[in-house]
Amino acid sequence: MDITELATSHWKKLGIKVNTFGALRDIVIPRRLSGDFEVHYWWFDGSDDPLQDRSQWAITGPNQPYWHRNAALDGPEWLHEATRQLELAATTTDPDKLREHMIRARNLHTDEVAAIPLGAAYRVWGANNRLGNIPEDVSFGETHGAWGRPLTHEQIFIKPSP
Repeated sequence: MDITELATSHWKKLGIKVNTFGALRDIVIPRRLSGDFEVHYWWFDGSDDPLQDRSQWAITGPNQPYWHRNAALDGPEWLHEATRQLELAATTTDPDKLREHMIRARNLHTDEVAAIPLGAAYRVWGANNRLGNIPEDVSFGETHGAWGRPLTHEQIFIKPSP
C-alpha cells in the first residue's frame, strides 16, 4: 500500500485523479483475468526486460496482454507492430538489430503508455569469496541468466576452509 500511495501522490501532481482500492489476491486476480478494471497494479508487476515476459508487452495469445483482452483480434496497430518488433528482437543474434527492434518497441509503448510496469528484478542479497556457485558476470534481467529466481539460496554453498 505504501508504493500505491506514493504513486497516487505522484500521479496527483501530474493532474491524474486516482482512487485506490486495495484488495486481497482472491479479488484482484479474477478481475485481472477477466479484464474488469480501469487501472491495475500488482506488487512487482511487469518485468524490467520486455523479452523476459513478452505477455506483459505484446500479443502472445488470445488473452494477452492482460490489459487488452482481445488484442489478437482487434488490438491497435501500434500494439501489433510492437509485438512484431519484440518477436524480431527475441529471435536475432545481431546486437545491432536487437537494439534497433527494442528501440522501436520501446518508442511505440512510450507513445501509447498502455502499461506502467514497476519491474520485478530480484537483487542479490550478499556474496563473498567463501561462497561457492556464485556467478561472476551479472545482469539483473533474468532473461540473461541473472541472479534473479534462477539463482536461489539452495544453490549456494560455503566453501571448505583451506
